[in-house]
Parts: sequence; structure tokens; C-alpha cells
Amino acid sequence: MHFRIEDTRILYKFDPLNQVNIHKYIDLKDNLVVIVKLINGYYLAGYAEGFFKPKTVSDKDGIIMSLTNRKCYFLV
Repeated sequence: MHFRIEDTRILYKFDPLNQVNIHKYIDLKDNLVVIVKLINGYYLAGYAEGFFKPKTVSDKDGIIMSLTNRKCYFLV
């Protein structure tokens, strides 16, 4: 995973008053970073190389991170 970040933008932010399915915004988008705050206050993040397609196995690299505990789990 060696590349330069050229652009970033928020695709989806949870709104409890407008519960639209997240897949409307992230399906078929490439190089996604997802940050989640759990109900216990912990933060998780994930990165997927390539595009996101539901119910599909990817051969691209990815990583899951615990931002709270500062641990990384590489997907191989």
C-alpha cells in the first residue's frame, strides 16, 4: 500500500433522524476509510484498497485498526 493521497471527502455520516442505508453511499467507491465510534466509546477504523462491493471477496489489501488501543490488524 504505497501511494499518495490526492483527495478526501466524507461520503457518509450517521444521522439518527435520517437512517439511510450506508451502502447507498459507499458501494462501488474505491480506497475507503471507515471510522466507527462504538457505544463503549472505543474507536475502530478500517481501510480497503480497491472498491467496495457487498457480498464479494476482494483480493486487495486492507487493514483494521483499534484507534483506542493503537493496534493494527492487516488483512492477508
